[in-house]
Amino acid sequence: MIISDKCSFECSLKIENEMIQMEERKKLSPQLSIDRCPECGSVNLISDYDTGEVACGDCGFVLPDPVIDEGPEWRAYTQEEEAERSRVGMPGNLNVHDKSLSTTLKPIHRDAFGRAL
Repeated sequence: MIISDKCSFECSLKIENEMIQMEERKKLSPQLSIDRCPECGSVNLISDYDTGEVACGDCGFVLPDPVIDEGPEWRAYTQEEEAERSRVGMPGNLNVHDKSLSTTLKPIHRDAFGRAL
């Protein structure tokens, strides 16, 4: 009985944390450029951030433009996990000529198999 209670508590904690993160993602996501359904004119638009779709809550029409989730690609269930997570690589910079998207090769001029390039 104690094991199932512990599991229930951990599961409910994970669900609660995921709901909080979904709300945070909604706040961070850019606003939709369209605010009405093109089919019925309803303002009841529902965003599904898992699939990237926006659908009308009244007529069910799925808008053709996908929603892009720019939130983190990881989940953290505790404060420790959140502190340990980081993005890979340096952030992009629009002020640099290549927008920080360049590739740096080692000076040995060899491919993955060791052959000269």
